[in-house]
Amino acid sequence: MTWFNVHLALNHLPVVSVPLGAALLLLAVRMNSREVRTAALLVLVLGGAAAGLAYFTGEQAEESVKTLAGISMPLVLSHDDMAWYAMMAALLLGALALWVLVRRRGAAEPPRWFVPVSIGLAILATALLVWTAHLGGRIRHPEIG
Repeated sequence: MTWFNVHLALNHLPVVSVPLGAALLLLAVRMNSREVRTAALLVLVLGGAAAGLAYFTGEQAEESVKTLAGISMPLVLSHDDMAWYAMMAALLLGALALWVLVRRRGAAEPPRWFVPVSIGLAILATALLVWTAHLGGRIRHPEIG
């Protein structure tokens, strides 16, 4: 298994887990459920961690594909540039969720600002992750163009 394989296996996880975590967080608020909120926070932490792993395996994957025929380095570089922003947004969201999990563990509710800030950040992170995935797909799938 190469870094390219690892990158391809990991890169879908943040694209799915960040919006899923945000949806669970909204459901937790609607249901007033601490258990669902905890699950949402765990999913958001997973999304942030997966985004970091996908980004760093992408650096190694870039090295393994840049000599292959038919690979457009401008596409690889635009994917890499956008991946940094997507990773930073997902990591920030994951860190915020982890902070609430650890720091507020005994509290019945997170701070009032947490849900709107997290949902806004999740929307931003999801948009960046989806666009990054689109750019990554264009590297090897010209029909996406």
